Amino acid sequence: MEIKFELATRHLISNIIIADAELKCLKNYKFDKKETGFIKSELTGKDAKDFVFINRYKSYFYLVKLADINTPSGIEKMRLQGSKIFALLKSLNQNEVHIDGIVSAPAALALAEGLALTAYQFDKYLSKPGKYQFKKITLVGKIDKKQVELLSNLIEGTFAARTLVNEPVCYLTSERLSKEIEKLSKKAGFKFEYFTK
Repeated sequence: MEIKFELATRHLISNIIIADAELKCLKNYKFDKKETGFIKSELTGKDAKDFVFINRYKSYFYLVKLADINTPSGIEKMRLQGSKIFALLKSLNQNEVHIDGIVSAPAALALAEGLALTAYQFDKYLSKPGKYQFKKITLVGKIDKKQVELLSNLIEGTFAARTLVNEPVCYLTSERLSKEIEKLSKKAGFKFEYFTK
């Protein structure tokens, strides 16, 4: 399973917006007065929620309240929001998403990480594998390309480890494990050598 990450400026059918406390991010999008009022009522006040879903029938918006990204718990909160949004994306059969990281690049990366990690599927041995497959996350904002590459490598490595762990013992013998690691070494560009008896 592979999820592509890219930097772009276009908007897709499914859009995630990270909302700052003052909701200045709403100026970048054409929300009408009803939508703006609904977003403000849901994200601010005593009973404020962590994210709001707007269904425009031709496009979907997920507005996520920005957590304190200077703390590990804040970063984890953004990852968990990504995980929750993935469930909605899957229910709407959306396999691409646009994440607006203009308000906070670290928050956008954490949200993308949570979303991507939740998208992992191991259905190699199912008689009828699921038809849904998440494919692409597009990031917009002042996000460093190296950070996106690092995130992509982290997700790819995690998926590889999960796949190896999910394989049954009768399949993943020591010889087979060494072959799998050799494939990973070629893909990742590290030197691998295995010893025989």
